[in-house]
Amino acid sequence: MTKILFICHGNICRSPMAEFVMKQLVREAGLEQSIYVASAATSTEEIGNPVYPPARRKLKEHGIDCSGKCARQLQKRDYREFDLLIGMDRANLRNMARICGGDPEGKMHLLLDFRDHPGEVADPWYTGDFDATWRDVEEGCRELLEKIKKLKKGWKNMGDSILYFPQKELENLDLEEMSLEDLVALQEKLMERMGALSEIEPEDMDSEAFEQWSEAYEKLEDLADDVADLLN
Repeated sequence: MTKILFICHGNICRSPMAEFVMKQLVREAGLEQSIYVASAATSTEEIGNPVYPPARRKLKEHGIDCSGKCARQLQKRDYREFDLLIGMDRANLRNMARICGGDPEGKMHLLLDFRDHPGEVADPWYTGDFDATWRDVEEGCRELLEKIKKLKKGWKNMGDSILYFPQKELENLDLEEMSLEDLVALQEKLMERMGALSEIEPEDMDSEAFEQWSEAYEKLEDLADDVADLLN
């Protein structure tokens, strides 16, 4: 199962909108048994509070019910439990990394990174423009879901978490700045993912997936060698 956690500052506007929009899209796609969606805050300001009324009304306009949702804060353990941690703006990403102790597995992204023109989802708490927030959130969620569906279709037998080790994150890892503990954890995860990749049969992949598989394995192998050199 692919587990997605949407995150914003307070978990009362943008991230719950993304959570419930994605849940609706997942239901429509018949993927409820393979995709789990939740949301959280980086701050403690709104913990326990319901979705902000204008955000709730905007969802209701589109036939989406968010009743029962209460804000909760991102926890360090969420990094282990979720495959993707999706922030709304760069401030969210910085706070997400602070709470989780970094992003050694490349799980953290901006929602709008998944569309053709990346950007940030502006906070409607300040802008008051919930229409713009709706458009950005819906587009970002649709593009993210399409990517997940495409990967699931092409990489039939691959564990979900392996799909989300982006090449750009691999390239940006500063191994020399990582602690010994983080390096060991990264090495274990790399070996786990390389093992899973090596078990996939070529006939289980289409040509595009095979190209992705080859590139991913080579990147993982190179990084594993670099980590081993630092640990030796």
